[in-house]
Amino acid sequence: MKLGRKLKLTSHQQDQVRTMLQEGQSIRAIARHFNVGVATIDRIKRSTPLS
Repeated sequence: MKLGRKLKLTSHQQDQVRTMLQEGQSIRAIARHFNVGVATIDRIKRSTPLS
């Protein structure tokens, strides 16, 4: 059983966010695209190891 809030973005959407970040798109533009807060995108960015 998983505790906590439901995720705003599905795992597929999170993969899309990572791809968009690698393409150099701004966090704010990505947040607007998915209709979520900047903090949500920043959290995904911070959880992604730098490659």
